[in-house]
Amino acid sequence: QQTDLLKSGIHVDVTPSLFKYPSFIKEIKFEALLLNIRDWIFLRHPSEVDRNLILRTLLEVLAEY
Repeated sequence: QQTDLLKSGIHVDVTPSLFKYPSFIKEIKFEALLLNIRDWIFLRHPSEVDRNLILRTLLEVLAEY
């Protein structure tokens, strides 16, 4: 028996990736990515964690297209 999550196209994975989510979630992540990049460019002092997160998300988004 499928759960509501599976019916809606969300696959449960121990390592969630952009590829596992419906397109509207990808768009939300992409918007967040653009905001992070904007802050990164204008603030010029991101933490190492922020930089790694931005680059990882960017790679996932680019791999999608």
